[in-house]
Amino acid sequence: MAVIKGTPGNGNTADDLTGTDASDQIAGGDGNDRIRGGLGDDFISGGAGDDGITGNQGDDLLFGGDGNDDLNGGADYDTAQYRGALSDYTIYLNDRGEVIIIDSVGGRDGRDTLKNIEALKFWENGAYKTYAIADILP
Repeated sequence: MAVIKGTPGNGNTADDLTGTDASDQIAGGDGNDRIRGGLGDDFISGGAGDDGITGNQGDDLLFGGDGNDDLNGGADYDTAQYRGALSDYTIYLNDRGEVIIIDSVGGRDGRDTLKNIEALKFWENGAYKTYAIADILP
């Protein structure tokens, strides 16, 4: 497993990070990062900024963080993680078939666009709870 960290930056620095064939932990810094996982089951965190995160292969856990992020799980079973309860978010399918998730709490998770994500994790009653997207969307 590799641990790959971006630069802390000041909001103006963007990281371009790529994972390995192992199960990696990849963390972008402040700024509008571009992060790609590798072949393993990766945990990828974008940090602050409007990030583009792609899990690629493996069962990945993607966390965009602050900002309006594009999360693409890639192949296999991928999960996007959020800091609030499910009831704090508006979730819908847009006309391009992408899942849009909007946090009602300002400065927390922003507005994300999801592709190839099969599940969502929310902080509920002191622990993360996972929901299949198929069970959330009408």
